[in-house]
Amino acid sequence: MEMKTNSIEKGGRKEVIIFLIFILMLLLLGLWFIWSNSLLLWDENVFLGNARSHISLSNFIEDFRFPLLEYIIASVWFFTGESVFSARLLSVFFYILSVFTFYLIMNILFNKDKKVILFSALFAITPVMLYWSFRVYADILSMAMSLLVVYFLIMYSLSKNKYSFIVLVGFFSSMAFLARFALAILVFSVFVYLIIKKDKKAFFLFALVSLLSILPWLFYNWINYGNMFWDLLYYQQSVNMWTTREPIINEIKNIALNLGFLIIFFIPGLVCFINKMSGEIRGKKAGIYSFLSFYILLSIIYYTFFVNLKDERYVIIMLPFFFLISFFGLNYIAKKIYFSGRKIKKIGCILITFLLLFSFIFFLSIDLSKFYASSECQKENAILYSINYIKNNSLLSDGDVIISNHWPYYAYYFNVKAYAIWGSNLDEKIEEYKPKLFILKENDGTDYTTKSIESSENIISLQNFSDKCGNKIKIYAINFSTSSLS
Repeated sequence: MEMKTNSIEKGGRKEVIIFLIFILMLLLLGLWFIWSNSLLLWDENVFLGNARSHISLSNFIEDFRFPLLEYIIASVWFFTGESVFSARLLSVFFYILSVFTFYLIMNILFNKDKKVILFSALFAITPVMLYWSFRVYADILSMAMSLLVVYFLIMYSLSKNKYSFIVLVGFFSSMAFLARFALAILVFSVFVYLIIKKDKKAFFLFALVSLLSILPWLFYNWINYGNMFWDLLYYQQSVNMWTTREPIINEIKNIALNLGFLIIFFIPGLVCFINKMSGEIRGKKAGIYSFLSFYILLSIIYYTFFVNLKDERYVIIMLPFFFLISFFGLNYIAKKIYFSGRKIKKIGCILITFLLLFSFIFFLSIDLSKFYASSECQKENAILYSINYIKNNSLLSDGDVIISNHWPYYAYYFNVKAYAIWGSNLDEKIEEYKPKLFILKENDGTDYTTKSIESSENIISLQNFSDKCGNKIKIYAINFSTSSLS
């Protein structure tokens, strides 16, 4: 008995060491991604500009964005100074936190099944996870917060000292909401779960902590905008205005792409998951599977039918739960094979091993192709050329004004005020805003009218840039600003 206990402890230590090595590899991978991808994406500039506004003067802000990310970045910058590297490193930290929390959840639900490490590794290298792991976007952060909510809710259901976990559930539920407003679905799901559970103390404690956690945000909005929910309402208004509905099939493709060959396990896993939930309902108890089923169902309905864009990164928030369901399917099939004949057992084990191996290869091949294309476009990029041109010729300085259809890059980098052109009269905008430059990106950004540009007497072409990735940038000087050229 003692020898058996020792072997279990050694096996447990071995798993921990393997997982820690894996986490270290993810950190090194994240650092390499940061180093090899210097060009920011659109919203990265926005979140960084917002973060700058909390520690110094920022002439470029879009303060209707999800607030949590910019405040976390600003808190770090308060000590490190403004740095794109530290902001991206934060994203890598939340990516690793997500993988680690997913591993903890799976370990509890599947009673320390050794396959959990492999599944956590597959989850970590899905194309959508790796591509966005180091980007200064709210998706990875919101997933990390939501997984922490689920983890502490499971701990609440299992622990004797459960109310300390409800405090953490309340806090991280509010943080999840501030990281992405759509995660109000998660907060609502926890409320419903606690109501069904009939734990009044937990319900009121959760409500109190959640409210206290978002009070600073509510007061900030009330003081600055006269409306406690200003950015939530403005954000929704902006989304409705600027996004067009995409077909639901795009959502299905994104999910399938990021499950890879594991999608074979998804249907049997869904059946097992529903059976778990049904068992809880028949037993007249509110269990964690009932909560997860309710939350997953609401999220699928929301992202499928109420979100116009079917962007691949929107899959991130639901991906851990699709993996969870797929793991149920894998275990179900593995058990069926285990109790079959010897030949079927051998064939079944080989097939499962190949499916997992093919998923690993499939994910890596997509990851490598994506990052190769991305790194190639980083080496020679029209946006970077145009930024260097403006910098070398001292065409912009703090507080200047630009008009552009691709403004976040220049507005954040040069800390200038920026106004978009959507196809309206360009001369009217020049008269109203008195810009120094007009910067145009062809085939991207907001819409514009070529006729308005060609007919304007106020702009003078300075320089054109293009690259092999199809980016084309045109820089125009406004007639009174050409004297700044060297």
